Amino acid sequence: MFDLSLHLLGPLKITKNGTSVSNLVTTKSQALLAYLAVEAHQVHPRSILANLLWPDQPERAALHNLRQALTTLRQAIGDRHIDPPYLLITRQSLQFNLESNSWLDVIRFTQLLQITHPPNTFSTDTINALQQASLLYRGSFLNGLVIPDSDVFEAWLTTNREHYRREATHIQEQLSTHFETGGDYVSAISHTRQLLELAPWQESAHRRLMRCLAADGQRNAALAHYETCRRILANELAVEPMPDTTALFDKIRSGQWPPVEQQTVSLPAKPEQRPELRHHLPAQLTSFVGRKADLAQLAEYLINPACRLVTLVGPGGIGKTRLALQAAEQHRSDFTDGIYFIPLANINTTDLLPTAIGSVLQLSFTGELTPQAQLIAYLQSKQMLLILDNFEHLTPDPSLLVDLLQTAPSLKLLITSRERLNLQAEWIFEVRGLSYPLLQLTHLHSTQPVLPDALNPFGAVQLFIQRAKQVNPDFDVAPDNVPNLVRLCRLTEGMPLALELAAAQVRQYTLDELVRVLQNKLDRLSTQQLDVPQRHRNLRALFNSAWEKLAAPERDLFSQLSVFPGSFSTDAANTVTGSSLVDLIKLVDKSMLRQTMPGRYEIHPLLRQFGLEVLRQKGEFNIAKDKHCAYYAALLRHREDLLTWGSHRQVIIELEQDVENIRTSWQWAVANKKLVALRQTHTGLFGLYKMRHWLQEGANVFRHAVEMLIGPPDSWPVTQQLFEQMQSQPGVDEQELLSLDWLDLKTELFLNLAYFAYLIADYPTALSASQAAAKLAIHLKNSTNETRSYLVWGSALWHRGRHKIAHILFVQALTQARTNSDAHHEAQSLQFLGNIYRQRGRHVIAREHYKEALAIFRAEGSQQDEAQCLSQLGYITSSRGDYATAQNYLKRASKIYQYGSDRHLEQEPLRFLGLMEQNLGLYQEAQAYFQQVANTAQEFGNRHILALALADLGLNTLYLNNGDIAETHCRDALAIARDIKDRYSEGYSLARLGRILAHNNDLREAAEACRQAIHLRRKLGQDNMALFDLAELAWVTMQRKQGEQALTQVDEILAWLEANDTTYFNELPHVYWRCYQVLNTASATAPHLNLMRLGVLDATYNVLQNRADRIEDDHLRRSYLENVAIHQKITRTWQAEKSNPSELPASNNL
Repeated sequence: MFDLSLHLLGPLKITKNGTSVSNLVTTKSQALLAYLAVEAHQVHPRSILANLLWPDQPERAALHNLRQALTTLRQAIGDRHIDPPYLLITRQSLQFNLESNSWLDVIRFTQLLQITHPPNTFSTDTINALQQASLLYRGSFLNGLVIPDSDVFEAWLTTNREHYRREATHIQEQLSTHFETGGDYVSAISHTRQLLELAPWQESAHRRLMRCLAADGQRNAALAHYETCRRILANELAVEPMPDTTALFDKIRSGQWPPVEQQTVSLPAKPEQRPELRHHLPAQLTSFVGRKADLAQLAEYLINPACRLVTLVGPGGIGKTRLALQAAEQHRSDFTDGIYFIPLANINTTDLLPTAIGSVLQLSFTGELTPQAQLIAYLQSKQMLLILDNFEHLTPDPSLLVDLLQTAPSLKLLITSRERLNLQAEWIFEVRGLSYPLLQLTHLHSTQPVLPDALNPFGAVQLFIQRAKQVNPDFDVAPDNVPNLVRLCRLTEGMPLALELAAAQVRQYTLDELVRVLQNKLDRLSTQQLDVPQRHRNLRALFNSAWEKLAAPERDLFSQLSVFPGSFSTDAANTVTGSSLVDLIKLVDKSMLRQTMPGRYEIHPLLRQFGLEVLRQKGEFNIAKDKHCAYYAALLRHREDLLTWGSHRQVIIELEQDVENIRTSWQWAVANKKLVALRQTHTGLFGLYKMRHWLQEGANVFRHAVEMLIGPPDSWPVTQQLFEQMQSQPGVDEQELLSLDWLDLKTELFLNLAYFAYLIADYPTALSASQAAAKLAIHLKNSTNETRSYLVWGSALWHRGRHKIAHILFVQALTQARTNSDAHHEAQSLQFLGNIYRQRGRHVIAREHYKEALAIFRAEGSQQDEAQCLSQLGYITSSRGDYATAQNYLKRASKIYQYGSDRHLEQEPLRFLGLMEQNLGLYQEAQAYFQQVANTAQEFGNRHILALALADLGLNTLYLNNGDIAETHCRDALAIARDIKDRYSEGYSLARLGRILAHNNDLREAAEACRQAIHLRRKLGQDNMALFDLAELAWVTMQRKQGEQALTQVDEILAWLEANDTTYFNELPHVYWRCYQVLNTASATAPHLNLMRLGVLDATYNVLQNRADRIEDDHLRRSYLENVAIHQKITRTWQAEKSNPSELPASNNL
């Protein structure tokens, strides 16, 4: 007997030793137990659980609530004195212990379902397992449990509720089918009623209940249930019963419908005796690749008794036939009378369909009855699967299929077709291409090379490589060829036929040449293999055959729709082509379009090429492209404000669906100088790239636009030169050319380029573009753009080490914004000035600037900017040792980014959290933050942040006692900083490298790194940061036996500390300690320094204790004092000096 039993399928029920547990009364404690039990396969960090159940609480409060809930839970289930315990508890994590003496209904439920496979065999064990599982399902998963303040937990509840409801529905379907077939109508009625409680809209179950009631002699109840069915369908679906249901009602009412066991089938004269032939599946000459998910879904269809007709729909060459055969092959044992493959490509009329099927079944039709009647009679008692291949040309008359399904209850039909049959019994399975890598190469977010082995999970890659090796056994994919292989798979969208035709050409073409062939010359993709059907030897022949089946209006529409390079909405299609929803659905039904989601459609890339060729031949290409460009220009214009402020995540999600169309329309507008479209689009496009952090692509797109419309960087003009060059450009209307709007557009393009160039650390381009924008804006008297240009210009100068000019530009931007009542750019100017003040150690002024900017950003709803201010405030607050408030700021910033799905922007608060954990001596936690930031920065190509994160990783790795790896990290950071000429990151990296080299006893290089860091920091006005490097240099200098120079450096440090406010100086204990170490060594030979040495030691200890006293959390305070090696050393040294000053040795050990 189990000590603890948890019943989750229905209202939560807990029993302990057979007695109900009633003292677990809090909802959050119940939710915690249920979540841990269901997710027992993994360890759950406490922070994750706290955020799951108390998402609106500060982390400390949420963790406190979690501890209280856990205490309540353990008391209720009696966990403290049980061995093994029900819960595995550590200070960091919780997990339900599956090794304990406990029982969970969800686990037993899942185990019972595994016994029932293979399904539909209805063995004694299967029926017993199904009935036990049916009893376990008492109702909806955790019925009645609600956590209204946690969307994540509610989503978890919803997912599980739907999963177990589906499984319970399937159980009742199988049991009711089994008992009806076996004549046990009482049991069938019971299980069908349970089924209808779960799925009241399932009309087939209503018919089963009517049949079983009538067969059990309950005719009136059967007739009454028809009315019940009609009412439920009206309420649930607003539809009338299907004709089959009404027909059954009429038969029961008229007495024409007999019980199941009394039904008989009157057979005509038997066809000739055929030999025993269980299966007729053609042997395959090539391997089957991929499609595991497709096979799993088809398996569910094939075992579902309610699913009798499955149509695999898709364009030619997509792999419908091969998939149907593979699915059937895996279910040989499920069809006792066999599986038969009937090819129909050469059948021209449905009159020949019975003969074609009979031929494969080895039937000879004789006698007076028609072949169709004889075929129906033969199949009506068979448990059989028929695969009808290439049915699309027979879709106008599918009456034979309907007759077969109505008279042969155990027959299943698996059909491949380019078109849907549009039958009520039809279950559609849309066949798409094999899986292929979805690498966003066009975004250029990642600088990581992709290795060939990383592509192995993708079916399209596997198929191409296997078929290529058949042609050329030496074929291989080198790492530098991976992008071409990815492009090839994406161009074909995994279409097997296209991949096989391309693979057949690997002796003639390289991979990059094959990509160009796919993009431009479809006729070259062909094969002469004799065992390949003629229609599959050439892509153009394949497309021509589909084209010929379209009516003239459908051809016109399809060719116009081919201007959409990505998925498109119904509204876009209507505006660009004039099509209706009905028109689109017709093309979907014929596999010329795919419906990707409700209201969105797309064309296969290769079909699209075919359509574009037709459009060009008709001379309608430019007209269609202009309409496409105009639609997406208007779309971006209407969402411009939402994108500018970035507070509407849904807009970003919506536009991401159209990103290929937006890119293409912008390129068309630039190439053809569509000035109206460019003016409508540029602001929205800038906002989209900014919000999604597509930095490299943003820089590339606006650089291309500037160079196309103005010229290369060395010719970027200003004022009069600009007018002269524009007047010489062909294809631009003179009045348009001279308008101020056109000049403003030029300014905006320069500004957009400058912004993205700055963010990818292309500072020369950022400087050139922002200066050109500033001069244009001044000439046009556009103060807003002038302000914007100063902000980017100043930011680029700051990173190049020219902080004084940067400061002047930011002050000018602030003055101008305030003069113009431009609140947004006022806040940005304040924020940028705050950055300069913070990095120069003037934290009080910086804090005031950030708070003022924060108030403005909040008032205008600019959430990304708000998060940036919160992040900077968090860093400053952490610098003064107020870690609780700092964490609150940083977590709020991170939460804003998470809500907006802005993972790319979350790097800054996460990095600052890492620095905070590092200051507190929590090095493992800090390492996780730094690694995450480095990975994200590398993924999105943000090299400035990557350099900082690598430098942070370096120092933190040193604290984790791995000096060699630490040095590698810092040298990598330094290389990146120098490559992008980022003086701030360079100084930061040098400072950390000097510390690491000193620890590794490479004193000469450590001294040089510290000197370079000091020089750069002072050049940037960062005297406070330079002080840390000077303290490290003093210690290294003393270690190198240069005592007089080291003492001079200590005097300089102490004088600076006395003259300046050090409230916001995190490294203060470290700086004092290095000074003490120098004086301690020197005093061994210069006793007159002892008094100074002791004074510095007292100051060091007092600073450490004062900063520790600001930490409210006992655990964090203890970590700060005990886990940081230098802090330990300070405390021990001071205590030893106070207890026995005469025996205190002179020591430089860290």
